Amino acid sequence: MTYFAVLGKTPELSLAELQLVQPTNIQTEWSLVFFKTQCPERIWQLWGIIKRGEVVDESQLKTSLQAKKLPIVWVDSNELGLMIKRNYGIRRYKVLEGWKTDLEIKRKWAEVFALWDGRYGLVTWWQDVDMYSAIDFDKPAAGMQIGMMPAKLTHILVNIWVSQTTADIPTIWDPFCGFGTTNFVANHLGYYTIWSDINITPTKQNLKRWKTHELHQEEGLITLFKHDVNDEFTKPFLDKVDVIVTEWRLGPVVKQEMLKHKNQTHTILKDNLWSIVELYSAFLTNTKKAVPHVPIVMTVPEYLRLDHPIISDRITEAATELGYTVTPTWEVYQRKWQQVGRRVLVLR
Repeated sequence: MTYFAVLGKTPELSLAELQLVQPTNIQTEWSLVFFKTQCPERIWQLWGIIKRGEVVDESQLKTSLQAKKLPIVWVDSNELGLMIKRNYGIRRYKVLEGWKTDLEIKRKWAEVFALWDGRYGLVTWWQDVDMYSAIDFDKPAAGMQIGMMPAKLTHILVNIWVSQTTADIPTIWDPFCGFGTTNFVANHLGYYTIWSDINITPTKQNLKRWKTHELHQEEGLITLFKHDVNDEFTKPFLDKVDVIVTEWRLGPVVKQEMLKHKNQTHTILKDNLWSIVELYSAFLTNTKKAVPHVPIVMTVPEYLRLDHPIISDRITEAATELGYTVTPTWEVYQRKWQQVGRRVLVLR
């Protein structure tokens, strides 16, 4: 079986995450990637893609659509819609761009891509936006003062690392757990999670809510403890950690109006840069002592549309001096209109 996927707005991260399913025969064409896989049961875990499905020929497409007895089909071109309407007895079709999704499609209808040489892409899965919302929003404790890494990005980073491990049930530690996003994602996937932060009061509040949520996995072991990363890590159970996935705060909120006063903004960001670098340097020093062989997948803030020192370069220098090999992504993960993005660093 050949599968296809529509890549997200950060294709580099999406393709890195794809390694989770041990893909073979990978081909990319524009925003589409085609592949075979040795682990089809893991495909549902891919969050860095917008939608995915199976590559079928015309007879397979016809059989599938007629079996569903659908009154309407969504397609990526008018030509494909006319063909399906004429040959398959489908009464109606609607055209939808491939990178968009629609709730109506997920609940009732089917979606088809025209590919090549009589091949078609039959969409069988879309991003679970409801899952993002359940993890990202409606928490008892939240706030702009603490960076909240998006659940989608967290899941991508976890998958990137899990694709490289042989652990049956990996243990993931977030030493800047904040409101708990990383740990919620890891727990939902059935992994063991360790949470720590200098202030775990908001984490406790959100954890209480999470344990009553339908996405919570009972078998996923959860360990929570209070700790300042400026101090050495001494907990014996940290020897069980397989990977650290984390993000500290992104710094001050940078709004569009701040761009009108660049000098003042640069001063604020410069001061913030040094506080981030100093904290991460202490964090890396102490984790290197406690768990020297554990890889780290983390994000650092990247200020956009402003002249500024690059935080990722400074942290890379600090990590390299400690003996880490640092691999940064060239893509910056950001949401529309945001002035601060996230650059991913992988430390080994």
